[in-house]
Amino acid sequence: WMFITITQNYEQLKQHELIVFNIKQKSFFATRIGNNLYCDLNKITKSEFERYVKPYLLNYKSLTIIDSKKSNITINNRRFLNLTSTNLSSPSDSINFILISNNSLLNLTDFKDSKPLIIVDGSNNYKTIAKLKKQCTTYHLQFYNVKENGALILNTN
Repeated sequence: WMFITITQNYEQLKQHELIVFNIKQKSFFATRIGNNLYCDLNKITKSEFERYVKPYLLNYKSLTIIDSKKSNITINNRRFLNLTSTNLSSPSDSINFILISNNSLLNLTDFKDSKPLIIVDGSNNYKTIAKLKKQCTTYHLQFYNVKENGALILNTN
């Protein structure tokens, strides 16, 4: 029993994940690096945390939650960018994952060569999601809709 616990804790320390939660009309994501979970807790209420985030936390032992407001994250040379209406400028570097929030429309032609995964969260309306999905189909980009498919957990190891 002790060997299994030690092995599980060691494996948890080596893991890196990006989690986009499915919260109605909200944009909320977190990054887990080992035993640390980085997220902006000001974006959700306490009851939303209890309902949507806490079940994820139950899968891990001794996680430390660290308040972080970063929207551009690099883990193991894989880049994640959260685009909101306030930061619509197209980045020049290669990005692996783009989370589009708050009905931000983005010209995806800038990303057709780098082929990132385009993720839309619960803060987008259906019209914006349909436009982005059509662009993704046109440029052969992967598309993930959190509203339809549920929370997204990406292993970034």
